[in-house]
Amino acid sequence: MSTQDKEQAELDWELTDEFYSQDAGKKEMSLEDFMDDTSADLNADSGLDASAEASARLQQVAADVSRVLALSSQGKMAADIAAEMGVEASYVSDIMVCIQAFPEDNPLAVARLIVMG
Repeated sequence: MSTQDKEQAELDWELTDEFYSQDAGKKEMSLEDFMDDTSADLNADSGLDASAEASARLQQVAADVSRVLALSSQGKMAADIAAEMGVEASYVSDIMVCIQAFPEDNPLAVARLIVMG
């Protein structure tokens, strides 16, 4: 090792023993140090309400997926399907793209992609 390499190694703080030794005065961190205080204030019912609402939304989108699948198999275009269902054409297009990308999936799986996306 050359003199320059030795000097570089001495300056490299990751290679020093102090970097890897624990300070006796430092407090050890725990999971509770990173938890948000507001999470304890949440009502348990509100979490259930949100879950029920998300589940209802997912079921509605899954029903829409099934309907779009049935109408598209009849040869209808996205704009025609959207007009018949009373929804936006972009929503129907998104469903049709997901159905084409993942043809083996069931309507609930496609609905999850639509809701998440």
